[in-house]
Amino acid sequence: MALLATHHPHTPPRGVTLIEVLVAMLVLSIVLPVAMHGMSLITNAASLARQRTQATTLAQSKLNELMITGGWRNGAQSGTFAEPWQEYQWRMASESWEAPMSLASGKALEHVLLEVTFTCRNKPYQVALDTLVYDDGSTSGLSGGLTQ
Repeated sequence: MALLATHHPHTPPRGVTLIEVLVAMLVLSIVLPVAMHGMSLITNAASLARQRTQATTLAQSKLNELMITGGWRNGAQSGTFAEPWQEYQWRMASESWEAPMSLASGKALEHVLLEVTFTCRNKPYQVALDTLVYDDGSTSGLSGGLTQ
Protein backbone atom coordinates (compact mmCIF):
# COMPACT_ATOMS: atom_id res chain seq x y z
CA MET A 1 0.00 0.00 0.00
CA ALA A 2 1.49 3.27 -1.03
CA LEU A 3 1.62 6.10 1.39
CA LEU A 4 0.11 9.27 0.15
CA ALA A 5 1.80 12.56 0.98
CA THR A 6 -0.44 14.65 3.07
CA HIS A 7 -0.31 18.37 3.40
CA HIS A 8 -0.89 19.72 6.84
CA PRO A 9 -2.78 22.99 6.83
CA HIS A 10 -0.56 24.50 9.56
CA THR A 11 2.74 23.85 7.76
CA PRO A 12 3.94 26.87 5.75
CA PRO A 13 4.72 26.16 2.11
CA ARG A 14 8.37 25.61 1.28
CA GLY A 15 10.29 27.94 -1.06
CA VAL A 16 10.86 31.67 -1.39
CA THR A 17 8.03 34.01 -2.08
CA LEU A 18 8.18 36.88 -4.51
CA ILE A 19 8.04 39.44 -1.69
CA GLU A 20 11.07 37.83 0.00
CA VAL A 21 13.07 38.07 -3.23
CA LEU A 22 12.08 41.72 -3.67
CA VAL A 23 13.06 42.58 -0.08
CA ALA A 24 16.44 40.86 -0.54
CA MET A 25 17.04 42.81 -3.75
CA LEU A 26 16.09 46.06 -2.03
CA VAL A 27 18.53 45.41 0.82
CA LEU A 28 21.31 44.59 -1.66
CA SER A 29 20.57 47.71 -3.70
CA ILE A 30 21.12 49.81 -0.56
CA VAL A 31 24.10 47.98 0.96
CA LEU A 32 26.13 47.33 -2.20
CA PRO A 33 26.69 50.99 -3.26
CA VAL A 34 27.67 51.93 0.30
CA ALA A 35 30.16 49.06 0.45
CA MET A 36 31.61 49.99 -2.96
CA HIS A 37 32.00 53.62 -1.91
CA GLY A 38 33.83 52.47 1.23
CA MET A 39 36.18 50.35 -0.87
CA SER A 40 36.84 53.32 -3.14
CA LEU A 41 37.75 55.50 -0.14
CA ILE A 42 40.07 52.81 1.20
CA THR A 43 41.79 52.44 -2.18
CA ASN A 44 42.28 56.22 -2.49
CA ALA A 45 43.72 56.45 1.04
CA ALA A 46 46.12 53.57 0.37
CA SER A 47 47.27 55.17 -2.89
CA LEU A 48 47.91 58.52 -1.19
CA ALA A 49 49.78 56.85 1.68
CA ARG A 50 51.99 54.96 -0.79
CA GLN A 51 52.76 58.14 -2.74
CA ARG A 52 53.50 60.14 0.43
CA THR A 53 55.86 57.44 1.62
CA GLN A 54 57.60 57.44 -1.77
CA ALA A 55 57.83 61.26 -1.76
CA THR A 56 59.35 61.22 1.73
CA THR A 57 61.90 58.60 0.68
CA LEU A 58 62.82 60.60 -2.42
CA ALA A 59 63.10 63.80 -0.37
CA GLN A 60 65.42 62.11 2.15
CA SER A 61 67.56 60.76 -0.67
CA LYS A 62 67.81 64.13 -2.45
CA LEU A 63 68.52 66.03 0.78
CA ASN A 64 71.27 63.52 1.65
CA GLU A 65 72.73 63.93 -1.84
CA LEU A 66 72.74 67.74 -1.50
CA MET A 67 74.35 67.50 1.96
CA ILE A 68 77.07 65.08 0.85
CA THR A 69 77.96 66.88 -2.36
CA GLY A 70 77.60 70.36 -0.88
CA GLY A 71 75.01 71.15 -3.56
CA TRP A 72 72.91 73.00 -1.00
CA ARG A 73 75.45 75.86 -1.22
CA ASN A 74 74.41 76.58 -4.84
CA GLY A 75 71.23 78.43 -3.82
CA ALA A 76 67.69 77.61 -4.86
CA GLN A 77 67.38 74.60 -7.13
CA SER A 78 64.58 72.46 -8.52
CA GLY A 79 64.03 69.48 -10.74
CA THR A 80 62.28 66.19 -11.29
CA PHE A 81 63.38 62.75 -10.25
CA ALA A 82 64.56 60.12 -12.75
CA GLU A 83 62.38 57.27 -13.93
CA PRO A 84 60.27 55.73 -12.55
CA TRP A 85 59.55 58.70 -10.26
CA GLN A 86 59.28 61.49 -12.83
CA GLU A 87 55.85 62.49 -11.47
CA TYR A 88 57.61 63.81 -8.34
CA GLN A 89 59.19 67.29 -8.49
CA TRP A 90 61.62 68.71 -5.94
CA ARG A 91 62.62 72.21 -4.91
CA MET A 92 65.43 73.20 -2.55
CA ALA A 93 66.06 76.54 -0.88
CA SER A 94 68.52 77.63 1.78
CA GLU A 95 68.74 80.69 3.98
CA SER A 96 70.72 81.93 6.96
CA TRP A 97 69.25 80.81 10.26
CA GLU A 98 69.41 82.94 13.35
CA ALA A 99 69.59 80.78 16.47
CA PRO A 100 67.57 81.83 19.50
CA MET A 101 69.70 83.56 22.14
CA SER A 102 69.73 80.46 24.35
CA LEU A 103 71.20 78.39 21.47
CA ALA A 104 73.46 81.01 19.90
CA SER A 105 77.01 79.76 19.54
CA GLY A 106 78.30 82.45 17.23
CA LYS A 107 78.51 79.95 14.35
CA ALA A 108 76.71 80.55 11.06
CA LEU A 109 73.94 78.06 10.41
CA GLU A 110 72.03 77.55 7.18
CA HIS A 111 68.44 76.36 7.04
CA VAL A 112 68.02 74.02 4.07
CA LEU A 113 64.48 73.16 2.97
CA LEU A 114 63.65 70.49 0.40
CA GLU A 115 60.07 70.14 -0.85
CA VAL A 116 58.74 67.29 -2.99
CA THR A 117 55.42 67.77 -4.76
CA PHE A 118 53.24 65.17 -6.47
CA THR A 119 49.68 64.71 -7.69
CA CYS A 120 47.27 62.04 -6.47
CA ARG A 121 43.75 61.85 -7.91
CA ASN A 122 44.26 65.25 -9.57
CA LYS A 123 45.05 66.96 -6.26
CA PRO A 124 48.50 68.40 -5.48
CA TYR A 125 50.35 67.22 -2.35
CA GLN A 126 53.67 68.20 -0.82
CA VAL A 127 56.22 66.69 1.55
CA ALA A 128 58.90 68.95 3.05
CA LEU A 129 62.14 68.06 4.80
CA ASP A 130 64.45 70.58 6.39
CA THR A 131 67.76 70.59 8.20
CA LEU A 132 70.25 72.99 9.75
CA VAL A 133 73.79 72.95 8.39
CA TYR A 134 76.94 74.43 9.87
CA ASP A 135 78.82 75.81 6.89
CA ASP A 136 82.46 75.27 7.75
CA GLY A 137 83.35 73.87 4.35
CA SER A 138 82.30 70.35 5.36
CA THR A 139 78.95 68.86 4.48
CA SER A 140 77.55 67.71 7.84
CA GLY A 141 73.95 68.50 8.78
CA LEU A 142 73.24 69.30 12.42
CA SER A 143 69.54 68.53 12.75
CA GLY A 144 66.53 67.76 10.66
CA GLY A 145 62.79 67.44 10.72
CA LEU A 146 59.77 66.44 8.64
CA THR A 147 56.86 68.75 7.92
CA GLN A 148 53.77 67.94 5.87
